[in-house]
Amino acid sequence: MTRYERLIRRIQHLPINANELGLGDELEALEASDAWGENDDELLDHVEDQIEQFERGLVACPFVTPTCSLAHGRTWIGETLQDEPVRISIGHGPEAVQHIGVVASVSGGKTRTTAALAVEAAKDVGVVLIDSHNAFASLPSIRDRFEFVPLRECRLNPFDPITGLHPYQQDQTMLHGLAEIYSMKLSEIEAYDCVQELRAEGGCDFYALLDRLKSKTYKGFSNRQRYRDTAVLYLSHMLDAVHPLFECQTGMDLLTILTRGAVVLQIDMPPPHDAYLIRFLFDFVCMHHAAGTRMDKRLLMMIDEAQLLMERGEIADQLLKLRHSHLHLCLNLQHPHLVSPKGLGNVDCLLVGSLQHERDRRVIRQQANLTQDQAELLPALESRQCVCSLPRSSFKRPFILEISYVESDDVECVAAAGFLGELEWTPRSVENGEKQGSTKLDSQTDTFLRDVLNQAHEFSALTQRFERAGVRSASKQGLIIKRLCAEGYIRIEQLAVGRGRPVKLVEPTDKAIEEFGVKWKKTRGTLLTRAATAWMERKIKKMGWSVVREGSLGDKQVDLLCRGHDDELVAIEIAGSADHEVHNATANLRFDEVEKHVVVCISKKILDDVKKKFSGMEGLAGNERVEVVLLSKAMGERWVL
Repeated sequence: MTRYERLIRRIQHLPINANELGLGDELEALEASDAWGENDDELLDHVEDQIEQFERGLVACPFVTPTCSLAHGRTWIGETLQDEPVRISIGHGPEAVQHIGVVASVSGGKTRTTAALAVEAAKDVGVVLIDSHNAFASLPSIRDRFEFVPLRECRLNPFDPITGLHPYQQDQTMLHGLAEIYSMKLSEIEAYDCVQELRAEGGCDFYALLDRLKSKTYKGFSNRQRYRDTAVLYLSHMLDAVHPLFECQTGMDLLTILTRGAVVLQIDMPPPHDAYLIRFLFDFVCMHHAAGTRMDKRLLMMIDEAQLLMERGEIADQLLKLRHSHLHLCLNLQHPHLVSPKGLGNVDCLLVGSLQHERDRRVIRQQANLTQDQAELLPALESRQCVCSLPRSSFKRPFILEISYVESDDVECVAAAGFLGELEWTPRSVENGEKQGSTKLDSQTDTFLRDVLNQAHEFSALTQRFERAGVRSASKQGLIIKRLCAEGYIRIEQLAVGRGRPVKLVEPTDKAIEEFGVKWKKTRGTLLTRAATAWMERKIKKMGWSVVREGSLGDKQVDLLCRGHDDELVAIEIAGSADHEVHNATANLRFDEVEKHVVVCISKKILDDVKKKFSGMEGLAGNERVEVVLLSKAMGERWVL
């Protein structure tokens, strides 16, 4: 191997090429000399000197400084370590950025980086922040410039007619998205037929669609009946989870909100329903753009915790299609290894913060064109630093960028955020201008406690509450629970409702309710029995039965009084203990119209106690009108009244 060939091999291992090193002319001369079998030792010494100096610099920091100006775009994203501004163009020009990815581990600064980008991008394009964790309300830069809009306040009917668009195209798009996310592809044609019937009669919405599907009858056990039943099951499940959203009749028009320019759209739904709603927003924007109705301005949609959706495939499959419309995405990703290469491959601007997990660094190394040394440096990045990769720009190598984002406010500033206005209570400490409680709570603990005190979320699992509060660190979650339990603000209960782990429920204590001045309208019973009653009520309604909670049989109140399709009457008692169940069963069975009395026990111990007591009572032992069942079994699909 000649000296020139060894030199070329050294250059190939560098993070930049020969032209970016400024050695293109010298290497051309050396290549010509080597072809003739001659060595220009003086020129070789000079080039080796330059490469050695560059390699010594890479020992301290393996990232190189851009050799060209990156300040030609419209949206500022940060500065290099040499204080040179870096700008991008969103959807404009030959080097335009279509989609942006912000990647970092927990507490790596993703939210604040996204906030800084949102403020800058809003000067040029419409920006909609999709916030499912209330993560942006405490940032002054967002709170002062953006309008906070809970999605529950929007009028949202996917079948509302779009001017300039044929209903056939609209219905096909909406139902296809619904079928993909809820695994009801075979039921898509059944739903489409019903939509066409309803449109011919004057109008369509999800509730009318569900009623029409239920009313259809087929002979025998045909495939069409099975497809119809699948559509009914999943539509009922969706509407049960997000019914306030689709029941809103007088809210704000979604098209008006998306065209305001700087909006934080707050979504408070479980991840599968988040996926459908965001998929609907994509289709909504694309269809309006195709129809030419008020969507002529470019729209940047910024999605927090996007890997929860991209690992399911809903976003990844649409990224390429979105490149040809006026809709651009900024995706916050905590675990890039969960995202398909197809999804990350369509990101034109990648901002990578501190990454702790090896598998995440391995994926980013591939997507951002990092060397091994560069990937190993990712965990050591400072809080305001990120590695920027712009593959379509003049400088195609990753480099370090500094973003000047603002810190979060204290808890007093968070209390002034727009999303808290929708709650029906105000802490007395805030009204009086005092600190909350005897000791000051940090913002995450305060947000979590506020969620516990919001009775609209009474039966939410502990994990859902932490998601809404934006607390994703397991250690931080443990500290919050330990502190609030020790100070007597909350109690933790567990309830088994299926085959998996028990659901952890959180209940505020009388101390918290009194200190915050909350009006808490509890029904009778403990938290576990109230939650079990609410869940059983939802299940029975899905079966098509009518249900009355705390219904009356004579002078006796029944937890759930149900009437079936053939007018049969069933009494259901939720047993939190075995003490009163004998009396309840005996009293209810005195009424001849009660065809069945069901005791739903919230634990195995209570189930055994109830069965033991019933076996020793005349009129209850072996009575076919009496059924004792465990809650986890009653909530299963196979159990029916």
